[in-house]
Amino acid sequence: MASHILRTSIIFFIVISIGYVSGQTYKNCQAYKDDGFTTNGRYTIDIDDTGSLTSFIVYCDFTSSSTAVTIMNHDSETRTQITGFDNAGEYIDSIAYEVSMTQIAAVVSDSASCQQHLKYECMHSALGLSDSNPYAWWVDRSGAQQTYWGGATGLDGKCACGVDGTCASDLTTSATLTCNCDANDATWRIDEGYLTDKSVLPVTMLRFGDTGQSAEEGYVTLGPLLCYAGESTTIPPVTATPTPWVQTAAGITVIIICILIFIGIVIMLNFCLCAPWWRGVCTRYCGCCKCCDCCLCCDGPSVQKVQVEPTKKLTKSVSFVNEKPKPAPAITYPKQKAPTQDTT
Repeated sequence: MASHILRTSIIFFIVISIGYVSGQTYKNCQAYKDDGFTTNGRYTIDIDDTGSLTSFIVYCDFTSSSTAVTIMNHDSETRTQITGFDNAGEYIDSIAYEVSMTQIAAVVSDSASCQQHLKYECMHSALGLSDSNPYAWWVDRSGAQQTYWGGATGLDGKCACGVDGTCASDLTTSATLTCNCDANDATWRIDEGYLTDKSVLPVTMLRFGDTGQSAEEGYVTLGPLLCYAGESTTIPPVTATPTPWVQTAAGITVIIICILIFIGIVIMLNFCLCAPWWRGVCTRYCGCCKCCDCCLCCDGPSVQKVQVEPTKKLTKSVSFVNEKPKPAPAITYPKQKAPTQDTT
């Protein structure tokens, strides 16, 4: 009986495991959305449809845009202070993404559009993008230096405010600058916007300077790379922050399956430990299989513990040394009559 249940349990969990592992993997986030998925979270995609590129995990946002958004995170998304770097480009931040650059390039190529938010907060710290030797720049996917800022894609030396003419004015000449931070004054200013040229995205490195003096300070924030199946609809950077994996549908599913597998292992061990040889061990040392802590179960009749009284010690020694043997009892034989002689 126990062996039959053990075999059934093993087959059951093998089927469950195979069913989970062989779950369908879609080409991209839009394919998941087209098939009815609505919960934002981490999903495995196979961007080249079982080609040479192995499948990988990305964050899919199904709700922030009319089309699915593929989000690729990196290790520098938090607001980072920059101070103590005076020379041009002295501060260096190499961006490490969760997936390889080859995988990112495949997603970018498969998407209709991509964008990445770049923000710099400054006080007495200039970008100097329009100078021949700028203080700050970013490096693209191919390793090339780029001297335009978010919101001014392809316009070298400009920030978003330089495109629409809303930048701060130069304190000396009163001329309108191409970036707010180039005012280089005691006022906190911001230059930010989306980089949208998908042929060079994502940002792989950030370089800054002009923060070496005591009053000079800056903060940089680089958002994740967002790629859209259709034309992009700009969304606030905060919406690109993924929820913890354990809170996603995939994470919860994996946790539930792990719990079920653990329960199955316990059940299998339970029946294995109820083998006759183990019950014999429990019976020998505990006396009763059912009430013994070392025995998890018992499908046979309980064996009552037998109390065996210890052997009583002899209080009188017996010695055969120098003891005279008793005489053997005399043997008496019945008297026999003498035979009579015949006189005739």
